Amino acid sequence: MFYQITNDYIYQESDGKFLSQEIQDKYQCFFSIRGKWYINLQGITNVEFDEQSLVNQGVIVSSRIGNVISLKLPIELAKNIETITGIDYLETPPDFRPFLDRAVGDVRADSVHLGIELPQGYSGKDVIIGIIDWGFDYTHPIFYDTSLNRYRIIAAWDQYKNSGPAPEKYGYGTVRFGEDELLAAGSDTAYGTIYETHGTHVAGIAGGGGAGIGLFGMAYDCDFLLVQPDWRKGTFLDCVEWLYEMSKKRGKRLVINMSFGSYHKATLDTFGIYHKVIKEYTKKGVVLVASAGNNGNSKMHIRKTFNQDEMQTQINFYPLGTGFPNYWGQYVLAWGEPGKSFSCALDIYLGNTRIYTGNYFNTNDVTTFEDNIKIAGNSLYFKVEGENAHPLNHKPRLSFTIRKTNDSWKIVLRSRADNGTVHYWNIIQTTGSTSNTGLNFLSSQPGWEKGNDSFAVSDPATTPYVISVAAHIAEYRTGSTTTPGAIADFSSHGPTTDNIPKPNISAPGYQVLSSISTYTTQPYTTVKTVDFKGKTYPFARLSGTSMSGPCVTGVAALLLEANPELSPAQIMEILMKTAYQDSKTEILIPPNGNNVWGMGKTDAYAAIKLALDTKGLIYKEGNKIVFPNPVVRFLNYQGSKYDEVYEIKIYDIMGKMVYDGTIGAQQPIDLINLVDGVYIIRIFDGEWTTQKIIISNPY
Repeated sequence: MFYQITNDYIYQESDGKFLSQEIQDKYQCFFSIRGKWYINLQGITNVEFDEQSLVNQGVIVSSRIGNVISLKLPIELAKNIETITGIDYLETPPDFRPFLDRAVGDVRADSVHLGIELPQGYSGKDVIIGIIDWGFDYTHPIFYDTSLNRYRIIAAWDQYKNSGPAPEKYGYGTVRFGEDELLAAGSDTAYGTIYETHGTHVAGIAGGGGAGIGLFGMAYDCDFLLVQPDWRKGTFLDCVEWLYEMSKKRGKRLVINMSFGSYHKATLDTFGIYHKVIKEYTKKGVVLVASAGNNGNSKMHIRKTFNQDEMQTQINFYPLGTGFPNYWGQYVLAWGEPGKSFSCALDIYLGNTRIYTGNYFNTNDVTTFEDNIKIAGNSLYFKVEGENAHPLNHKPRLSFTIRKTNDSWKIVLRSRADNGTVHYWNIIQTTGSTSNTGLNFLSSQPGWEKGNDSFAVSDPATTPYVISVAAHIAEYRTGSTTTPGAIADFSSHGPTTDNIPKPNISAPGYQVLSSISTYTTQPYTTVKTVDFKGKTYPFARLSGTSMSGPCVTGVAALLLEANPELSPAQIMEILMKTAYQDSKTEILIPPNGNNVWGMGKTDAYAAIKLALDTKGLIYKEGNKIVFPNPVVRFLNYQGSKYDEVYEIKIYDIMGKMVYDGTIGAQQPIDLINLVDGVYIIRIFDGEWTTQKIIISNPY
């Protein structure tokens, strides 16, 4: 089955003779390489997949890991897309959006830098931090070492710039290597007329070198690889694969920072394409860190369990012409349970009077439908898309893209089902794409549902294999008094729709001081400046989980310097196990964490100590290790051969078998259904071995 990418535009535009700027802006998956038009796609392959057959037809296969593939399809082949064999699922990539001083002390990284009661000080040396972001100032002194001599950006891939040279095998964008090329370029490319600064600020937090004025990032001696993604041309898979290839050539461990997120097209559970991609790269030893999102103060979500009834809620909009930049309307997304259909309709109210009653759209029937309702010179445009069973998670889905021309109109979502639970999100729609910012659902009449702030962590932070980071206010000191900081009101709350607890941990993300790009056209308030090589470079405070994410990215780099054999799962486990509590968290966080703070505040110093005492589990031939123990939901086994699976039997303390299956380095088992307690496992790896484990599930 293929994602619904065809009916609305591919068949209409597939002659490839001319794609107007309007079409390119509306459908971001269209792009040109050397004058030839392509559609950017990603998907899931099966055993019948024949890569060479596609290449022979002019398809560019960019990246492939496991059964996930990234490809560029010549537009003239679009009419025959259904005839491609060996591919179970295709989609256009989602349009992700970007989401130091006190922060270093708050996470206790200053003690790590100094090496207090440690074998040495740690600064991220010999670890690469990869950043996928927008707004890099390659000339900024934060990219130099503490002496301002060694330039630390290895390479940068600007996917927007078409002049080349493109990185080998990808065929698009421009890659630059080393100090001379990057200083000559100055910065990455503007998106339209906008030069961002987000990536420069994030890089300064994760690994800024101090710029000669002591504003050090967490891992100030790391090396950098930078990617400015253009989701029209590339995919998340291309970005991560390039970063992985570059780090592998240099024989260094890699931590990737992802200070961006998306709800549009995301399954918001553990079944999406990016979850598969991230799982595969964690097997290769890549540590991935994601910002949880900035919707903690938005009541953007509703969870409704139906019993042959109906619910209503008002969809909040910004007033036309004000509020969010490039504001266009709203995007409402709804996901149900497998095998349980539901219906939605849109109504128009003026005051408390309904002036238009919409028809119901059922997940069993609708694929794509557009309408433009006109009343007294005003209009309500909407487009609804849906399916009864999404190919990846088998759940029914409906989405509405909505624009109104009258601020006085109230747009009301009506929904009904016989049974099952449905989740709804209300997200801002900008010109040409869906943002990652939510608006409230309103209970404007008695009995109507109001929104809540749960289930608001965005993709890819919903992935179990990603370290998902919440944001809090950094502690501050007055004389000898230290005042801890509360959770930032914007920090998104979990869990995922399949009840995976998120976020995992918290770090400073409110008014964090870091570097600003000298090329940016975005507003900021300068706090500090430094003169370097005849140019003045600014520093400013920004807020968001985009700032807390790179704090943890930098700390992960410190852990890998201290113990290069740690696996990504061990990095996550160590960070969560050593998180600290204070007066702002201890009352709110139970022993196994919650969906606001995760396990608490990041403690780099305690994490380093535990990392030094932990046996690393990066795969080595012949090792036989069961981990973690105690087990937190997923049990892993590193057997004598990496790519094989082994028989496993699990018994409770009374000797009753409670699990009989297989396990392997690439196939952990989910023990969510087992109650906490002591169990005996037996694994056959050439011979039967027996071991005791403890299960402690916070679910």
